[in-house]
Amino acid sequence: MPAQYDFKKKPDFRTEEERKNDRTANGTLGFYPQIVSKGTYSFQELAQQIADSSTFKVGDVVGIMAEMEKWILYYISQGYHVQVGNIGYASARLEAKRDVTNPAKRNAQSVEFAGVNFRISRTFGKGCSGRLERVQKAFRFQESKVSTEESRWQKLESYLKTHPYITRTEYGTLTGLLKTKALTDLQKWVKEGKLDTKGRAPHKVYVMAENPGQHP
Repeated sequence: MPAQYDFKKKPDFRTEEERKNDRTANGTLGFYPQIVSKGTYSFQELAQQIADSSTFKVGDVVGIMAEMEKWILYYISQGYHVQVGNIGYASARLEAKRDVTNPAKRNAQSVEFAGVNFRISRTFGKGCSGRLERVQKAFRFQESKVSTEESRWQKLESYLKTHPYITRTEYGTLTGLLKTKALTDLQKWVKEGKLDTKGRAPHKVYVMAENPGQHP
C-alpha cells in the first residue's frame, strides 16, 4: 500500500504590513509535500510483527527493548553519545535554570538535564522508499482562510454585540480559522485588553473587556 501525501502552504513569517506591501509574492509562498499520517503503529504491534517474521518471541523483543532503554539512558546520563543500532545517536540535552550572561559565574547547580537529543544516521535517513500517491480530496490538509486581523476583529466585535460570549470553536467557524490560529488571535486580544475570559478549559469563553485597551 503506498504512502499518501498532501501539500501544505509554506509558513509566512512576514508581518501583516509586509504582506500588504509585497505585491510580487501575490500572497503565496508556495507549498511543500507532507505525509498524511495513517495513525500510530504501536510498539506492541511492531514487536508482534518482528516475532511473526523471525524466531524471536514477543516477550524477547519487549525485554530487549526494555534493557536497551535502561542502558541507553544510563550511558547518556554519564556523558556519552550512544549509538542505537544503525538508526542514529542519542545524547543528553541540557538547560540552564536561569539566563546565562557570564558563564564564569555559573556552576553545576544552575544546569540540569532537559531531555534527550536524537540524531538519525545518514543511512537510516535515506532508507524510506516505496510508492507515493496524493491523498483523496476529502482527507487533504485543511487551511485557515486568508483574512486580515482587522477584518477578523470587526467580525468578532459585531458578533459580541449580539451574543454574550464566544468560544474558540465558534470564533474559528466565524472567521474560517483553524484551531491554532483562532486561539492565537483570541489570546492576543486578551493580552491587549480587548477581551476577557470566563471559565476554564475546556469551557473557557471570551467576552468583550469592560475597559477595552487596559491590560488584565
